[in-house]
Amino acid sequence: MVTGIASFVGGACNAHTTFEVVDASDSSLGADVPVCPAFPCITAGYATLQLACGPSDLTSVTLSGSCATGDSSAASYVGGSEDKFLAIGSTTPGVCNVELVFATGFTFSTDITFASMADPVPPGCGSCPSYVGPTQGLFEVDNPPATCTDAGVAEASGNG
Repeated sequence: MVTGIASFVGGACNAHTTFEVVDASDSSLGADVPVCPAFPCITAGYATLQLACGPSDLTSVTLSGSCATGDSSAASYVGGSEDKFLAIGSTTPGVCNVELVFATGFTFSTDITFASMADPVPPGCGSCPSYVGPTQGLFEVDNPPATCTDAGVAEASGNG
């Protein structure tokens, strides 16, 4: 079994997703198992917050509601090649409030709704349990150029 993270882009699937892949060639599964492509079962869904530039002077991420954690360190959530994306997940359905605070004083706040979702599986390939994921996958954060640092400044001004 392999565990990994994928990012689906487009439509309602624009979110980071954690999944497990079961190897259909595994002899321990038995001879009656249909030969299916390595199909991942989604075990958790993540909403993606996309910053206008990266890197930025984001100093804290505060989560409350269904996704509440005690960790407000921006480094725990920011990722991507230019630190432009934040992945927010929840283990329980409900509304999650996200507040981003930047060193310049700019604050961004949004609500993300998480729900129990069915994981579609190709016919004959077994079933997957439901998982908790966001009802909207992508949230654009229109942080101003003043929040951008180094390369992010050039990007936000159109020179990057």
